[in-house]
Amino acid sequence: MRAIRHYSYTVPCKSTQERHTDALVSIDPGYCLNPDITIRRQPEGSLIIPDDFDSHMVFIDVELTHSLLRSETFPIRHVSSAIFKTLIDNKILIKRTRAVVGTYHIVDVLYGTLPVRAILEVTSRCQCKCNTCYRGEDINNHTPQLSDVLSRIGKLAELGVCQLEVSGGEPLMRHDLLQILSYARSRGLKYFIVTNGEYLAEMDDGLMEEIRCAQAVAIHIDGIGAVHDFICGRLGLFEQVVKGIEKLKAAHVKIYFVSTVQESNLAQVEPIVAFAKQSGAIVQFRPVIKAGYGANVDGRRDARTITMPHIEGSIAFSGSPAPGQPAEESHFYGCPAGVQRITVDQFGIVRLCTMERNSPLGPVIDLSQEKLYSVIVEATRARLGGRKACRECTYARTLRCGGFCMFSRRFGKEFNQETEGPG
Repeated sequence: MRAIRHYSYTVPCKSTQERHTDALVSIDPGYCLNPDITIRRQPEGSLIIPDDFDSHMVFIDVELTHSLLRSETFPIRHVSSAIFKTLIDNKILIKRTRAVVGTYHIVDVLYGTLPVRAILEVTSRCQCKCNTCYRGEDINNHTPQLSDVLSRIGKLAELGVCQLEVSGGEPLMRHDLLQILSYARSRGLKYFIVTNGEYLAEMDDGLMEEIRCAQAVAIHIDGIGAVHDFICGRLGLFEQVVKGIEKLKAAHVKIYFVSTVQESNLAQVEPIVAFAKQSGAIVQFRPVIKAGYGANVDGRRDARTITMPHIEGSIAFSGSPAPGQPAEESHFYGCPAGVQRITVDQFGIVRLCTMERNSPLGPVIDLSQEKLYSVIVEATRARLGGRKACRECTYARTLRCGGFCMFSRRFGKEFNQETEGPG
């Protein structure tokens, strides 16, 4: 039996893998499957998506899938303690109590390489003009009809997507966001919202009640006070964000901060971490993406290196281990674009990468699982085929690794070495 973390940002060729061998245990009748999880059954096993946003998706093999789903009763004998710990730590197994009600959601897919997550751009309107926005001039004030957005959500559910990142533009500029979110939940999709936070304090009771069901709300925070306002090109923004955060805290909604590290806000790292702690939030630091407006921003430093001294437990993280640290054994590695995550833009067009806007794959509404699998495999292999190490790698050939992000320094360095030659 096997249960491992589903995904790691690292790539196997540039990291050592942590593997665990340990004693066998039994899962006793005091445990049950968490009714809030989603189980996506696929040919090589199952992918389990926890409801808790802090937990990891977990891949389990066919044998363990059969053992867990065969009946609602335990024990399951001869399970490694590492598997048991993985299932407990990620809230897949929970203690059986009278308060546990409902049943988990099951999704069936034809291929394990179909994306589990989709970024859904519900509008391209935005009141800010952030200097690191990778959308840049693509923020073009287009808001699709509600019926079109709902059709796209329904199609994504049919394609095997289990989690939505509801994005924009600024999604809270839509007055019908409540209908969008409630429909996504009715189709069994878990969701979280990415926002600049200005309009959080203005949410009515109905939308606030729906957002209690969100896995999290991720808020863009690039500094404190006037620094944040300047980077986002919006006077008074930070003050409104603070009001919105208080409203989310009162409703017990999980809060994440997303902070883009650039030369001009290096001194803000410690204040942002302190603000996250005060707000009960977790902050993710990330580097500048050299696309859109970000192409002109000085983001030379590595976000992982800058932020490591400020990381305190789970308060702050940088997306992947620091250089030299071992990576946990996973089912999939590297860039998630396509094989693990797709973007559906404001016009309903599928894109492998939300940051690379020049390679559309066609309207989502026209896709089936078979067609989506075909176009993703073709596009991913074409991208990985441009690098010799990927062409020779078993992980890449079997689409268990997406290679380096095409916007990363590593990708640029190694691509140039191969195309231009040494020296």
